[in-house]
Amino acid sequence: MSAKKIRRILGRDGYSEIEITYIGIIDAKADACRKGIRYRVKVRANGSYEYRNKIGDCRAQIKAADVRDIIRKEGFRRIDIQNDGKVPYIASGCRRGDRYGIEVSEFGDVKVGRRAGRCDNERNALTPRELRTALRKNGYDRIKFTERTPRRFTVEACKGNRKERLEINRRGRIRDKQRIGRCATAIRSRDLITILEQDGYDRVDVVRKEPPYRAEACRGNDRMRISVSTWGERLNERRIGDCRPPATVASLTEDLRNNARRFKGISVSEGHRYPFIANVCDNGQRRELYFSKYGKFESKKDIGRCESPRMSAVLDKLRDRGFRNAEVFIEACRRSGRRVRVKFDEYGNEINRERIGRCR
Repeated sequence: MSAKKIRRILGRDGYSEIEITYIGIIDAKADACRKGIRYRVKVRANGSYEYRNKIGDCRAQIKAADVRDIIRKEGFRRIDIQNDGKVPYIASGCRRGDRYGIEVSEFGDVKVGRRAGRCDNERNALTPRELRTALRKNGYDRIKFTERTPRRFTVEACKGNRKERLEINRRGRIRDKQRIGRCATAIRSRDLITILEQDGYDRVDVVRKEPPYRAEACRGNDRMRISVSTWGERLNERRIGDCRPPATVASLTEDLRNNARRFKGISVSEGHRYPFIANVCDNGQRRELYFSKYGKFESKKDIGRCESPRMSAVLDKLRDRGFRNAEVFIEACRRSGRRVRVKFDEYGNEINRERIGRCR
């Protein structure tokens, strides 16, 4: 199963805020929200569920567009949101003539900071929000206020690929301009995998393909959720689960032996195009299964029927290897509950039988 398929199945059934904690060949586990309740689910490749357990309640994350209204309900006016799209949201606002710093969490919790001055002298001046709007109309983006005084703003912003530092008075007039570097061009969602892999992430899944982009990826043994701006800046990052360590021939063999499909005749080896190739019998069909370096199922190919060699051929092979006087025994339980050992010749004829105890 792939992360994309898991999200499609859960999204179809009304789940959101999906955190995938395990991906197997035919099933997966995830924590997700539906109708305000958080569930832990195990979903199969055919879309059915092995279990759905309630593990708590979900808190809806607020949108950037709601931050201003949330602050306004706390009695603030002349609100300036200083970091677009980043969490926690940083702002300032006026209440009873004083300006305060304000922080809003991703769930809408408001934390009021220290008094930052009076608001009385700002009545005839542009607010940072108004100034930001004016700069955008003049072709600037990625606007960052680095210093504020009662008489001026210091702003760093991009215009095309130029990064500039601007000195602007309170009426919005640019008093000084200085080029201080280059600005990155806008990225596309398909660039996100390469960007994160260059930063040391692997197993990257892009889960939101519109700005701000969102991806889930592994860093070591931690599964992380990362938000990335239009310009490739990392806005937010948090741990959402565990990642499997790199697979080995032994660990992948053990996983296949414990698989619910009960594969037989398992043989795992390292490959070239795919890091691991498993040769298995699945319901009488011989198949090659292909896996990534982390044991993630990638593809398969049918290569024929599974056929068990004749007993005489097995004995001939043993003789070729230097074994002599080989005998064939089978132990089995009868309906009476007795366990017996039956001896056969190389043609499958029973030679003798003896009781060896009771069956558990």
